[in-house]
This record gives sequence, structure tokens and C-alpha cells, in this order.
Amino acid sequence: MSQGLTLVVCSNLDREVKAVSGLPEFRDIHFLSLEVGCDLVEAKWSGLAETVQSLQEGKLPFCLVGAFCLTQAAGPGPGPKSFCQTAQKSQCLEWVVEKDVLDYYLRQESLLLLPGWLRNREHHMDSLWPSERKRAAAFFRESAKKVVLLDTGLYPKIESELRDFAKFLRFPHEIYFAGLGHFKLSLVETLHAWRIEQERDDLEGRVATVRLQMEDYSRAGHLLNAVVHAQTEEEAREGVLEVFRGVLSPQRASYRSFESLSEKPPAEDAPLDRILSLNADYAWQDDHNGFLLKVASGREILGVIEVSGLASPERREHDLNLGVTLAKLAAPVFMNARARQALKEEKERCQAAQALSIAREEKTRSFEGVPHGLYRTTPAGQIVDANLTLARILGYPDTASLMSVNAWDLHLNRSDRENWKSMLESTHFVENFETQLRRRDGTIIWVRDSCRDIKDRRGQTIFYEGSIEDITKQKQLDSAASWNLQLKVSLADVSGRLLLPTTIEEMSELVLEHVQRLSASPTGFVGYADRQTGRLVPAALSPDVRELLRLNPEKAGTAHESSKIWRWVAENKKPILTNMPTLDPRFGGTPAWHFPVTQFLAVPALMRDHLVGLVAVANSERPYSERELEGVQELAGFYAIAVDRKRKEDELRDMSLTDELTGLNNRRGFFTLADQQLKIANRSKKELFLLYADLDGLKWINDTLGHEEGDRALIETAASLRDAFRESDIIARIGGDEFVVLAVDIGDMRPEILARRVREAFAARNAEPGRKFELSISYGIVSYNPEEPRLVQDLINQADKRMYEGKSAKRGRPAVRSINP
Repeated sequence: MSQGLTLVVCSNLDREVKAVSGLPEFRDIHFLSLEVGCDLVEAKWSGLAETVQSLQEGKLPFCLVGAFCLTQAAGPGPGPKSFCQTAQKSQCLEWVVEKDVLDYYLRQESLLLLPGWLRNREHHMDSLWPSERKRAAAFFRESAKKVVLLDTGLYPKIESELRDFAKFLRFPHEIYFAGLGHFKLSLVETLHAWRIEQERDDLEGRVATVRLQMEDYSRAGHLLNAVVHAQTEEEAREGVLEVFRGVLSPQRASYRSFESLSEKPPAEDAPLDRILSLNADYAWQDDHNGFLLKVASGREILGVIEVSGLASPERREHDLNLGVTLAKLAAPVFMNARARQALKEEKERCQAAQALSIAREEKTRSFEGVPHGLYRTTPAGQIVDANLTLARILGYPDTASLMSVNAWDLHLNRSDRENWKSMLESTHFVENFETQLRRRDGTIIWVRDSCRDIKDRRGQTIFYEGSIEDITKQKQLDSAASWNLQLKVSLADVSGRLLLPTTIEEMSELVLEHVQRLSASPTGFVGYADRQTGRLVPAALSPDVRELLRLNPEKAGTAHESSKIWRWVAENKKPILTNMPTLDPRFGGTPAWHFPVTQFLAVPALMRDHLVGLVAVANSERPYSERELEGVQELAGFYAIAVDRKRKEDELRDMSLTDELTGLNNRRGFFTLADQQLKIANRSKKELFLLYADLDGLKWINDTLGHEEGDRALIETAASLRDAFRESDIIARIGGDEFVVLAVDIGDMRPEILARRVREAFAARNAEPGRKFELSISYGIVSYNPEEPRLVQDLINQADKRMYEGKSAKRGRPAVRSINP
């Protein structure tokens, strides 16, 4: 892009924008910050309309980045969406953190703040409630119970300002460290969407231009075909001029022969002088509203066509290119007419055979000087005539060596050859037929073939006559543009899914789908590294790989570990691209049960130089290139982000709900799950049991045997409780030596049966050989009646009382009994 994009953003995100503006992803982006007055419900964008008008007048591409307040920024009348592009989320907080984080805090009735707003809170409140701090505090206290700061890490001492604001509202406060990762991803997604839209518009414009050119050339071809059989030079001249008038629609088109031009030399440096003295193909008129075109056969100038009064100034370059091509094609028309006229005159003086020979010689000469390859072939494929241009297109040194080859052997695909012949037999004319030909050195090229069927008086085909244009570079450019657009769409799709709650399996399937499409590969694998073992876990497989593992189930978990090339990628953390695996020393071959691998491309998914996954494809329809490698690497980068984020989410969830020592639920986890079960019990009218227990003698164990034995006693207590209860029951350690269990699916069980199961579990533990002490607990059991709803804490308090009653019964006995080994 010649002009970078301008992103207009809210001033409350000013520091975040400055932090990311230096990153490579935003090197062409100009950020423009606007002052926004905000009370966290509504916002006023100062100078937005003036800014938009200024950018529009400067014809600068721009996009508004913000939240719902953008739709209200312009006031009455049309909003920003009516005159510019916007990248809008429902609330500005979503630019900094994921939606599920916001939902979590909003369910807790939290007042969510951006650091930029908090730093400028006094300015915001002064503009909305001047000298009325009580009204401001009442406004914020209406719908919240605590203050949560979404910290991006760019504001020093922001925690002190958070405490002051929370004290002002008399609210508790909390900080959620969001960082800049999500903000960067959000902006990258916006840029990808904008750039894809721009490139789509550019591509549509180019396609429309090419389509217009094809229509013009097609129309010109039809018209020239109509005048190619002109019998005299006068008929040829009128026919050619009619073609120019029909295709270019000028106000005037005229032709002057070389003989008439020689009668009066043109003025020096005039358009006609530039053509005659410099041998130029064309020359613009002084007013650039028309041009002169040279008509020549080889080095012989036949005349000049003058075109003036062009219909559309915007199409001048297009009309010029089309006119130059028509002028080159007009030369054979004049030469044909001249040859026919000469043949007619010669027939009057000489025998018919001699006249025919002269005509053939003239016709052969007319082949040269044309930019396309020209040919004549018999129905059997014998090349009877060709110009040097065609020989060079096909890689032959001269026309004689080309004519020694059968034309049918040049076609790469037999089906193309048969289709070409069928079309010619049915319509007697083939226009712009695209096919692939094999050059002399074996390389393949794309050509556009236009041909007609020349018949004798009896209707029998004498030969085929046509022209060939090399379009290989055009095909390559079209293919590259299409692939780049497809890559951008894939990256936008995958990066968009990063912002949604997506599982690793779903992301793996999505990445596999895109890498297979980009690389034209039927075979593919996407997997992540297990956090404990480091082994690759297959998360998404192509159908052929799934079928292979179904037939060899014993290889399903270790198939890639036995492969030398897979281990090389994982150990070296580097990609591999090989189109001849059998010659690659890293390959090591495939086992007998594996299908052949003809091409292979594998890319490690890395996060901070650690292997978190691997993306691989194989057996493409075409050799892999650096283009495919770069595309798979970009998708593997997004996949690494997805795996790493999922791991961090799991770690945070485990840390917040799980007791680190015993692996049981902690206090928060227990109350979260227990509250849900009480609600279910109320709806289903099912009874529950709650057991509250203390580990006996933990202090004695710590003081006498050491804290390591004390930790082991807590771990064994947790294991014994797991043995006594079902997996569906909720077991937790809620204090140092305090445990609680909520028995969910009790059926006809009574408290005394539950107590017996607990005693049996601890008795089995104490019966193990080599123990140093006897493990025991004191507990109390209460039931929950859904007809008389109570809080979880009330149940724990009641069970605690019963537990102490049991402890009282044990008084006089040692809390822990030593066991001699």
C-alpha cells in the first residue's frame, strides 16, 4: 500500500497504542488518539466529526477503533458508520481482555476499569459532576460491589490510584493483569480484516480491467477475422479502419500509406516524425487526445493509422495498448491484401502455379513481425508453416527444427488436444483456448490458442491456421495473487478463533483444514505436546492417516516417535521441507505398514522457544516451496498461541480450585461446587449428606515425626476419603487439618452406613505394613433436606458441632497412637 492506514482510537487506550505501535505488525499504521469524556456508561468523542472530515479530504484510508459509544459519537443524524469504516466491539474493555473474563467479573457485579480511564478519572468526573463528588460516587455505586482494574502493565503506581478510587467508593478492589497480548491480537485482527477487504477490492478492480481487455481483444479478433480476406489494399484499409472505429470509438480514424507520407516530410519532432525517424510503434498527439500508430511488416513500414478524439480519457492507456496490438495485426491484413492483389495481377501474366508460389511466399513473410506465434498445421499434426516467434516460444532455434515436430506431441494433456479438435470441428473456429504445451527442454508453459479451420471447395479441411500467445507469467501472477488472498483469509479465520472460547481439538481441526488447503496436501497432522510427558498428542488427522492408524491400532500412540524425521523436527525445533524424502538423510524411511511419503513439510509450534505442538503435511499435488513453508509457519504460530493459552487457563483454573498438597478441592472449589449441588438437590428433591472432619494429632505428628510426615498424613487422609466416597462426591481440604465431603448420590444410604465406610477405609490404610503411626479422624455427619433449604456454611457449622461431640468422647485417649515398625 502506498498510503498507510490511520487508526483513530480512544484516548483511554493511549499508552497501550504507543506500546504496540513500534511492533513490526504496525509499521505501516498511523495511530491517532482522540480525547474522550467517559463515565463508563456513555462517552463523548471530542472532535471526531472534524477528524473524519480531515482524513476524508486528504483521501487517507482510516478506521475508527472503539466500542458502542462510537455509534453515539456523532450525535443526531448519521453516525460514523455511515461515512467511514469502524472496528467496533460492544465495550472498550473487550479490546484488552477476553469476553469470558469480562462476563466472569460482571457476574460478580464488578466495576471494570481501564488504566487510562483510572489515571484521568478526576478529569472525567470534573467534566460530568463539577464540585459534586457525592453524586459521582452514587453513580458508580448503583450497579457494582467492587472495583476491578484490567491492568495492561503500562502505568506505574496505578495500584495506588486504584486504592484511592476504591476508598472513594468504599468498595473492595482487585487487579486482573491483562497484559498487551489480547490488545495486540485485537488490533492485528482489525488490520487483517481491513487489508483483506482492500485487497479484495483491488483484485475485483484488476479482474474487471482484465475482463474489459479480453472483451476488447475478443471483439477486435472477430472484426479482424471479417476483414482478413480483403481482396484489395483499399478494402483492407477500410476494413481495418472500421475495426478501429468499432473497438476504440474515436471521433476520427484515418490511414496514410508510406508512399503518401514520403511526398511531404513531416516537421521535426512532430508525432509523425517520431514514428518515421525513430521507428517508434506509436506517438501521442500533442493534446494527448489521440495517437499515431505504425503499421509495418518486419522492417518495412506500410503506413500510419491516426486516431483522434478518444471516447474516454480514463481509458487512454488501455486504448493505446489495444491500438498498438491492432496495428501489428493490421499489417498481415494489408500484406494479405497486397499478396492477393499481386497474385491476381500475376495470374493475368503468368501461369497459375507460378502465381500460387508467389502468394505463398508473400503469406509466409506476413507471419514475421507479429508479437504472437503463428502456425499452420494439417489435421494429422504436421506443421506446414510457422513464424520465428512461435519457435522461440517453444524453445526451438528456428522454424525448420520446430516444423520437424508433430504438433500433437507438444500438448501436455491429451484431453486438451481432443477438446480443441472437437470445438474446431463443430464451430470451425477456436478462440482464446488455454492449454499447456511442452517446450523443447521439457519445461511446461501456458498458452492461449486461437485457430480456424481452412477448407477447400468440397468442404474438406486443408489445414488449421492460428496464433499462440505465451501466458505463463500471467498464470503465475494470478496463481500467486489467489494463494496470497487465500493465506490472508486463513490467517484471519484462525486468528479470529483465538478470541473465542475454542478447545485445542477444535483449533487443531481448523489449522489442519487450512494448511491442507494452502499446500494442496491430502495428508496432514496437527498435534500438541503433553505437558507432563512431552509426547506429541494427535489432535487432528487427515482421513488417510486416521484409516492407517485404525488398521494399525498398536501404532496409534507412538507412530511419529519411531520416525527419524519427526524426532529431528521436535528435537531441533526447526522446520523441514523436502520434496524427495528418500534422498534426505533426516528421513530414515517408512515402516512396512506405512503408506509412501513423496513430499513432506513439518513445522514445530513454538512458544518462547519451547515445543508446544507440531503441524505437518505430506504428499502434495505439487512440490512444496518456500511459499507453503511460510504459510504453514504463520498458522503454526497461531496454533502455538492457542495451545499456550489453553494451558495457562487450565493452570489458573487448577490453582484457583485445587489444594496443591492433596489434589482435593480447596475451600473455594468446594463452596463453588457445593452451591451448585444444593441448587440441583432443591430442584430434584434429593437428600444429601455432609461430613466434616479433623485429622487427629496433626500437631503431634509435626512436632514428633517432622513436617514431612505431617504432609504425608494429610495426603493419606485425602486418599482414604477418596476410597470411602464415590467419584461424584465432592471432597475438599478447607483448612490445615480440616476436611469436608458432600455426598451427592446417596440413594438409600444412611449416616451410619456412611460412617462405617469411612472407618473401614482408614482401617485398611492403618493395616498397611511399615507405618509409624495410626491415622484417624474425628468427624460429624449431617443431612440436607431440600424441603428445608439451608446454606452450605450452616451445614458445615452443624457438622462441626457433631464432630466436636465425637472428639469429646475420645478424651482420655491419645490423639495419635504410635506404631512400632
